[in-house]
Amino acid sequence: MPTDNTPSDNERSSSDKEAANMKLETVVQRFLEKCNELNENPSLWRFVEENTDFIAKNSDRNSAIEAKWAGIFGAAMKQRKIEVAKVNKKPDFGAVALKMLELARESSKDHSTSAVTATTKTPSHTSFSTSLSSADKARLAQTFQNLKEDRFWALHLDESLNVDQRVIEFARSCNYYHPSQSLILDLGDGNWETVFSGAQLDRIEAFGDPLFCDLPAEIIEILNEVSKLKTPMEAYKFARTLDFDPIKEPLKHWVSLELQKSSQLHFYGDFHLTSMLESDQQYEMWSFLKSMVNGNKIKAVGKEGSSKANADENNKKRCISAVDPAIHRKMGRKMDLLYESSGKELGCIEIGKDEDQTKEMKDGLLKMPIVMHDMLLQVAFSESLLRCVHVLGFVIVGMCIPQMSSSMKSNSETSPT
Repeated sequence: MPTDNTPSDNERSSSDKEAANMKLETVVQRFLEKCNELNENPSLWRFVEENTDFIAKNSDRNSAIEAKWAGIFGAAMKQRKIEVAKVNKKPDFGAVALKMLELARESSKDHSTSAVTATTKTPSHTSFSTSLSSADKARLAQTFQNLKEDRFWALHLDESLNVDQRVIEFARSCNYYHPSQSLILDLGDGNWETVFSGAQLDRIEAFGDPLFCDLPAEIIEILNEVSKLKTPMEAYKFARTLDFDPIKEPLKHWVSLELQKSSQLHFYGDFHLTSMLESDQQYEMWSFLKSMVNGNKIKAVGKEGSSKANADENNKKRCISAVDPAIHRKMGRKMDLLYESSGKELGCIEIGKDEDQTKEMKDGLLKMPIVMHDMLLQVAFSESLLRCVHVLGFVIVGMCIPQMSSSMKSNSETSPT
């Protein structure tokens, strides 16, 4: 029987509801501050993107999650008299559902008496703060111990530099998830400046075969002429004077078409990148990254497709129910554009509407290296291909296009850079 100081069920329920409402208010306020930083109107898509964990932790699997949170978000914006932005991107409630399944599995493991082998999984969505448990670190140590050290990648400078060993030591020192735990060495990540010296990083970056093929002399001559042009109209007229066979000379055809198209954007003085949606940027501003594969066997697939290579890697240990129940197949990370050929993924693109350092870091240092790593593992399926294969990625942030490359070194098992 409860004492006078013990809250009743109704009081406890009311208290829990009040606490949940206060937390929601905090989340909404932080979200609005984030939108203000990005200089964009709030949208349901952005709210779900930024608060996947919170939504998953505060949702019931038996309820209509999408309708529920659309209503909560709409009511919060209406209360503040804020107009909701209409965007072409659908809220990723699939990521919310996956996170809810993850939380449910973790909860069932906490209450289970059976011994289950701990595994470190790549986060289902990109986050800066996915912490590692003691069990995760123990599994990583075991995984690294099973690698063949005679196949580690060594660079010979003044003294022998075992690159893979340095990567593994750094990965084991991390308290949060980092791509190094998948043996990914991303030279764009400033953390490596604490692991390697500047000279060592320069040597690593210069190692290996050239990324791009040499351009034909005729194309170089055309580009030199373009560099001399001063107005969009001059560029447009020059592109129309080029003579070529579109079937036999696809590269020259591409230069002509894209030069005309990009010139036209500036004809009327109403071109404003900041007012364009991500989808508009993809199909108008940066369309040349999609059309550049025209005329060969590579296809560019847009519309935020899910990476099959990433999905296959995430599900490679999936099996039927036995001691533990079978888990649902996980989706691959969604990319704004994927390059594919013969059923294999060869590269990807992520587009950000504005110059957003947080999004650039999430996409360029966490999300894309993992996806490109999985692509590379599927394409470089034999040792003879290790140094012949490159997987390309582009992170478009405002007016900047940092290019990324993923490749393997000759005597390393899985060390993309």
